[in-house]
Amino acid sequence: LGCEGHSEILCTDLSHLEDGILGHFTGKGSFYDLREIAHRLSRKDAAVLAYAKGLAEWNAGNAFCGTCGHSTRSLERGHSRICANASCARIIYPRIDPAVIVLIEYRPENGEPLCLLNRVKTSDGYRCSTFAGFVEVGESLENAVVREMKEEVDVDVKHITYVASQPWPFPSSVMIGFTAEVKTTAFCVDNEEIKDAAWYSAKEIRELAASGQLVLSKSDSIARSLIEHWVENNECVESKVR
Repeated sequence: LGCEGHSEILCTDLSHLEDGILGHFTGKGSFYDLREIAHRLSRKDAAVLAYAKGLAEWNAGNAFCGTCGHSTRSLERGHSRICANASCARIIYPRIDPAVIVLIEYRPENGEPLCLLNRVKTSDGYRCSTFAGFVEVGESLENAVVREMKEEVDVDVKHITYVASQPWPFPSSVMIGFTAEVKTTAFCVDNEEIKDAAWYSAKEIRELAASGQLVLSKSDSIARSLIEHWVENNECVESKVR
């Protein structure tokens, strides 16, 4: 995977082994899905493990050539693969699937700003997140934002602003985060990917999350970062309005 100081960082895929065998080699300790524990790891460790998981899954999923069907072998220490058929010899590189993730906001001339969140009813309250979708072939990131927001909640967005990105190797995505504005609060969920959504002010998000009535995305996700960033930037706006 690279070097840290004078030491190389290596990874190996043990997913084909049974739990009992894994326990024999590791002694104490347990194995976990990376998505379950990423928020408990340091940023550095989480990044290295995500890198390892992404490469391991890509290698496992490309054991055969997509051109001629022949087997492939590892190249460049696992960072690419080559078709073992000499007449083909196609070199394959890991692909990344870009996805946009968007926080939709409404900023009235008079009144407090609001953001629209996707929400799912739970026994304790609502689990909320932002809206996301994959970029299609031949599509710009901005066009993907416009299309996905129209498909999922039937809104026309403007003032699309890039915020940050996050690698998401489950198995091979990169999430590209934006904020986007709408002219009105009217929306309509698609009842397929999105079942329910609601507008919230920064104060409401802060208070409902503190009381447990609103559960935000996991702390290691860019969705959570987009929401927290928006809340921090708009709490002051609320106080000025009032």
